[in-house]
Amino acid sequence: MLLVGILNFFRKDRSIPENKGVATSIIATSDYVPVANIKSHNKIFKVAGVTFGERQQYLAKLRKNAWDGKPIITKIEQYTYKGELAYRIVCNAMDIGNIRSEDRQFIAENLGRIIGINDVYFGNYEDSGKYYARVTLVIANKKQ
Repeated sequence: MLLVGILNFFRKDRSIPENKGVATSIIATSDYVPVANIKSHNKIFKVAGVTFGERQQYLAKLRKNAWDGKPIITKIEQYTYKGELAYRIVCNAMDIGNIRSEDRQFIAENLGRIIGINDVYFGNYEDSGKYYARVTLVIANKKQ
């Protein structure tokens, strides 16, 4: 937890945005500042719920912005959904989906090791035209 506190100090924006529910805390952001002496690795997570509501339009816009080289500011917010913890992915203030339910336990057990977000990938299935997303988290190694 001390590591998270130190890393949170270096983040540029520590505010909690107000969108579609109240986030209890921000877990990770794409504007983290790497700390040189912390060894880490990346882990990729698929984003669930990308076809809900207007999320397909959001993903199309974000994919175009990414291709055009525009910045994509990403946050993972922890919130409660039906009495359980959930993790929402927000890119440029647009809720694009959640960490899949099968990955929630990993996130919950490793909150103190999550340093930031390395990448968000927006893809498109050519056969259906549907968009999808993956988020890559930077996670501190257990043994330093």
